[in-house]
Amino acid sequence: MSWQNRVLPNINLTSPDGTEFEGLFQDSTTTNSKKLGIFSYPGLDGEVVQDLGLNSDKYSFAVIFAGDDHDLLKKQFEDAIKERGTWNVIHPVRGLLILQIVDYSVSDSPTSAGGYTQFDINWIEPLPDSEVVSTASQGNLIEQASEAVNNSSAVAFANNVTQTIESATQALRDVTEDITNLRDAFLDPIAKLNNAIYNLGLQIQRSINDTISETIIDVESLSGQYQQLFLTPATVETDINTKISAYENVINAGNNLTPETATVENKNIAASQECFLLAALCALCISVLNSTIKTRSEAIQTADTITDLFSQVTEELDKSQTLYKDEAIDSQYFSQSESYSDVSQLVSLTLKYLTSLLFNLQIEKKFILDKNKTPIQVVIEEYGELGENDINLDSFIDINHLKNNEIILMRAGSEVVVYV
Repeated sequence: MSWQNRVLPNINLTSPDGTEFEGLFQDSTTTNSKKLGIFSYPGLDGEVVQDLGLNSDKYSFAVIFAGDDHDLLKKQFEDAIKERGTWNVIHPVRGLLILQIVDYSVSDSPTSAGGYTQFDINWIEPLPDSEVVSTASQGNLIEQASEAVNNSSAVAFANNVTQTIESATQALRDVTEDITNLRDAFLDPIAKLNNAIYNLGLQIQRSINDTISETIIDVESLSGQYQQLFLTPATVETDINTKISAYENVINAGNNLTPETATVENKNIAASQECFLLAALCALCISVLNSTIKTRSEAIQTADTITDLFSQVTEELDKSQTLYKDEAIDSQYFSQSESYSDVSQLVSLTLKYLTSLLFNLQIEKKFILDKNKTPIQVVIEEYGELGENDINLDSFIDINHLKNNEIILMRAGSEVVVYV
């Protein structure tokens, strides 16, 4: 028996409410990535890699309905997509899969493709229900893990900082000013959305100024002030994309503080960089608990961004460790020596939390207009109504970034996004 005999001709799908569909199948793409802990040690070539398991499988494939009634099947399938929950998918190659729809697109082209309807769908394979705890419990675990990271980070900061010479203490003052400037540049716009949070941030900055003005800086106080300074904007309630962008900018700019020479002064800079970058990562994870996440696409993108930023921070801090590898042992800098396992745990818990949200989030639908339409027409067709105080219309205009004449008339060929 050859491989052709083991491949089914069609794909079968059962919606969360039990509606069954059979569609034509062309091909599919499956992606995944390893969760790895990567460590480098002074005097040892290469890196030690700890395998922390796999992320969830992600699938992309088309479901095609053909024949005289394909337009009717299209309507039924779109209605089924709006159902909440997982789908049973009998994949022609992989067999039975339990999948969650992330987003999809569908084309209406009666002149060029009048005999079929094609749905291009992105899916993710969620954890089994038996492995998922309540979102409230997961939120508590994330907060506890964040506290653990900040505690271990503070210990490492105190161990790495030296104030045996004045120039080293001055370097600590200078880099602290750089760090607070980064916070002002990228996180103040979020903090200003809440007067109490903004004023608290100003109070923390005044405390930092008092701390670094001392002849010998209290590094235990300073690490806690770093952490609170970056955490406070995370508690402001706003959309997740705003926070992700702000903290991503902070972390990317913070990576530029990496020293280039192995001096006593630069060791203090590396230690400060580590403490504040980990504080920003913690704040980013806490942001997930205090942000509006509307769609499954946003949840997946947030998870990917957090994973990428963790990898970038680890790589950047390891550069400083390598820089000091030939120094005397008591002069070396050890990256995340106290905190790496805690940070890994925090990121893992945050990713699980985001995955658990998928069930209750909306699906992003993309399609191309086949003729000129007003935004009001599209909103009524897709949502059934404009909503109270035209909330559906306002949301549609915002989601699609409509401006000027587009608010009056959208041209044929325009890509449109709605949430279902």
